[in-house]
Amino acid sequence: MFTAYQDRLEITSIGTLPPHQTKEGFYTGVSIPVNDKLTEIFVQLHISEKSGLGVPRIVGEYGENAFIFADNAITVTIPYNRLDLGDIPQVPPKMNMRNREMLLRIGLLGTAVRQEVRKKFLHI
Repeated sequence: MFTAYQDRLEITSIGTLPPHQTKEGFYTGVSIPVNDKLTEIFVQLHISEKSGLGVPRIVGEYGENAFIFADNAITVTIPYNRLDLGDIPQVPPKMNMRNREMLLRIGLLGTAVRQEVRKKFLHI
């Protein structure tokens, strides 16, 4: 779930760390997908690499304190004052309409903040 506030973006993933995953492994990029089917869809749409680089990138940019682990959810907070919201194209040039529609449906196209998140962490 994406929640935009005046000063930050919060991304909440319902659930906890997968079995056999530690916070240390999580922060360093040990990738243990919880939903293999969703992971494969994201890989096929080129919005995920399944490489384990996303969390270390976020930690490198915002620190481990950007993540909050609750009993039933993990939330990452990205402050707006840390984002460079320069000129970012609305739709990546090589994206077909089917992929664009999927990104619109899951909320990863539209606002400048979403575009910056896509640029930094999804490489599109």
